Amino acid sequence: MINDSMGHLVGDQLLIGVANRLEKCLRSTDTVARLGETFTVARLGGDEFTVLLDHIKGPNDAKRAADRMMKGPRLAIHLVGKKCFTSVSIGIALSNSSYEQPEDILRDADTAMYRAKVYGQSPL
Repeated sequence: MINDSMGHLVGDQLLIGVANRLEKCLRSTDTVARLGETFTVARLGGDEFTVLLDHIKGPNDAKRAADRMMKGPRLAIHLVGKKCFTSVSIGIALSNSSYEQPEDILRDADTAMYRAKVYGQSPL
């Protein structure tokens, strides 16, 4: 919607603002991945970010991290003199030995994110 109404340059600025806010919600051991940045490449889509969390002991740790990430991007981001508000949907996939390929865990996280969009919550 931002790209269509305000242009792609402003849309890119919004994505940068969201990424910066996500980074502030994370621990130093976590990684935000975004195509074209200096981070690990793990892009799911044009406005979708992948966050890899280390040292997660279980679902409660992942939920606490998701709760932190839900707060940052919800605040207004000022772009070209206007306040822009974003919504956040988070999908979580916990690593386990059944995953044979990295794409498998990304697929499951993506599926969980789309479920969160439909049901309005962040399912595990």
